[in-house]
Amino acid sequence: MKNKNIEELWKKFNTSLLNFIKSKINSNQDAEDILQDVFIKVSNNIHKLKDIKKVKSWVFTITRNIIYDYYKKNNINIIEINDNFEYEEWEESFLLEMSSCINHMIKELPSNYSKAIEIVYLEWKSSMDLSKELWISLSWAKSRVQRGRKLLKQMFIDCCSPQFNNNWKIVDFHEKRCTKC
Repeated sequence: MKNKNIEELWKKFNTSLLNFIKSKINSNQDAEDILQDVFIKVSNNIHKLKDIKKVKSWVFTITRNIIYDYYKKNNINIIEINDNFEYEEWEESFLLEMSSCINHMIKELPSNYSKAIEIVYLEWKSSMDLSKELWISLSWAKSRVQRGRKLLKQMFIDCCSPQFNNNWKIVDFHEKRCTKC
């Protein structure tokens, strides 16, 4: 039963955790190693989790702690990067909710644009990889990504009324009569 739970957690969180780790770590290899360390720690400590409703926050806490350990081990000044970690639990759920909405919108894009967005932003591949995979020129691949992003942005604005802070980061959104989310 324990292995099945870990597999379910892996399926549920591995992509979002890897994206989170990559946003804090410059090395893709180190990010993947950290992700493995996270799931080893989750596997070894899952029996200590008392409230299953808090599993997401528990897994992200483990992830943040392992990233801190990585910084310490590599003599990176934690004070310099502390701002990247200071966000509340509501932000995690907000980001997950927003990403769910955007994933639905990506599926509604014309297929050539949705495929480009999926390859570049969800699979973390380059525009060159996109051009090779779709057998199109590099400039056409970049164009598809730009046009797809523009369409996606407009769909999100039309649907969700995003609110921005002074740095143009989305801080909240409210669905209108959105059928996409």
